[in-house]
Order: sequence, then structure tokens, then C-alpha cells
Amino acid sequence: MMSGATVSLTCSISLPIDVTDATGIRWNGPGVTPTPVNSITSGKKISSVLTFSGISTSQGGFYRCNFTLGGSISVNITVSVLDQVIFLPAVRPDVTIISLSWIPASGVPVTTYNISYSNTDKKCFDDNKAMSIENQTLNATLEELEEHTEYLVKVAVWYEGRVVGSNSIVVTTKPVAPSSSPSSVSVAGVTSSAITVMWRSVPCIHQNGDITGYLVQYGVMRSENKETMETSETEITLLSLTPETDYEISVAAVNTEGIGVSTNTSATTSAERATSISNLAVAAPTSGAVIGVLLLILLVTVLLIVFVRYRSGSGDIHTSTNEAYGNVG
Repeated sequence: MMSGATVSLTCSISLPIDVTDATGIRWNGPGVTPTPVNSITSGKKISSVLTFSGISTSQGGFYRCNFTLGGSISVNITVSVLDQVIFLPAVRPDVTIISLSWIPASGVPVTTYNISYSNTDKKCFDDNKAMSIENQTLNATLEELEEHTEYLVKVAVWYEGRVVGSNSIVVTTKPVAPSSSPSSVSVAGVTSSAITVMWRSVPCIHQNGDITGYLVQYGVMRSENKETMETSETEITLLSLTPETDYEISVAAVNTEGIGVSTNTSATTSAERATSISNLAVAAPTSGAVIGVLLLILLVTVLLIVFVRYRSGSGDIHTSTNEAYGNVG
């Protein structure tokens, strides 16, 4: 029975003798004191009616009516009080669909069910995208859902002048590999032997699971030989590259289900470092030649000075010697 309904429990006990006083019937149960309630007699039968006006779920459970006449005679009654008329025991999530089946409460005349569902992932959605469908059977399939997304599902009916819902359940669709590629892939810090690659993660709605890292592949343009690197960051530096070479680079996100769509870019290593070394190699001998020429000029100059002085000194000696010889003669 539904909560809020008016419910009457009738307990009838057959006796071996006629009884005129039925006040001996006592009720026991949730929220009921063991006192006679509305007891009546009819010959060898005694009965009592226990009435609930707006029964609640706390009053559901096991009830016993008991009559004592030289011995105990009792009748047990079990009362089930329902908060919902629909139960959702079977839920089968897939990647983009959720299959539902439900069980209506017995005795509830229902022709149409309203199935409502909304995503509850605040990380990827600004608001809950709620939808509902009408169905006249005891099962339904929710389609075109987002992968690896949490949904709140409920089935409701119009019963006794009010909308009565089912138990709400939370269902998460299955994860798959990322369905989109990392965005804003760019290169920076390009040198003759290194390229730094940077990117942004896959948009949340297309991650389809928890991103565990990124797969970076790179190689010389139009070459089938590719190097592969993995990282959990959103940037990486490729090292030991060849100067003045075109490289093609791809970046893809990875989750527990596999590798997603990749984004491709390209970059060319510079020749700055190689050119600088070449310039140094050319500059070194040029400077040495200039210095050598200067040293040679300086040496020649010194030699000329020495030679001139030597020549001048030799003339004086020769003259002095002749004069000496002349004086002697």
C-alpha cells in the first residue's frame, strides 16, 4: 500500500464458544499500543479493525492481533507501506545508452510512466541537462547520452491525484577512449637540436574517462620512423634533433580505455648553433692571420732596424781600423 493512504486491518478469530465481550483482543505492531481497538463479536467469532488515517512508512511491518481465553489465540498480519509505486532494480548502462526496467507496486493502476533523467557531472556541465520521456511499458532505453557521465534516473506516475516517483538511482555510462584531440597544440623554444611542444587537454565532455597521460609521436617529415614519448604533463621537450630539419609531431590523450584522437603539428629546427660554430671556425684563422701579419711586420721592422744599425756600426769600425793601420805605417 502507498504511504499517505487510509488503511484498515481486520483481524478475525474463531472461538470454540460464544463470546459477548471482545475487549480481549489486543494489537501489537509498530506504533500501536496493546489495547483493544474497535472490537466486535458475532457468535463464536471475534474480530477487530485497526484503522490508519494517512499511514506512513514507519508504520509498515509486522502486526499481531491476540485474544486470550484460557489460552492465547493470535493472528499475524504483515503490512507493507510503500513510498514509491515504482522500483528500478535493473539498470544496464552502456557507452551512450542506459537500459531500464522497473517493477510497479501491485494494485496500482498505471498506464503511462514518466522517465526523467539528468546528468549530474558538475565538472563537465554548467547545469543539469534534464530530459524526460513517456512510456507505457515496463522498460525503456535512454539514448544519445554522453560517455562516462553520471546520470540521475527516476520513473514517476500520476496516482491518486498526485505524482508519485520511484526510487532515484545514479547510473554512470561506460568509458571509451577520448573522442577529441588535445587543443591549442603549439611549439616554442625551437633550437638546432630541441623543440618544446605545448597543448591543452581534451575538452571535458570528450574525455570519456579519466585522462591518464598523453602520447607524443615525432619524426622527420614524411619519414615512417617515429619516436614515441609519454607524459602526464601538457608539454614536453624533444631532444637530440637534427639541425635544419622539418619534424612532424602528433599529440593524443590517453585514458583507461585507450588512445584518443591526435592533433598534428610541425616544426623546423634552427641552424643558429651550427652557424655560430662555423663563424667561430672562420673567424679564428682570420684573426690569426691578421696577428701573424702584424707580428711579421713587427719582426721585419726589428730586423731592419738591427740591420741598419749593424751596417752603420760596421762602417765605423772599418774606418777606425784603417786609420789605425795608417798611423802605424
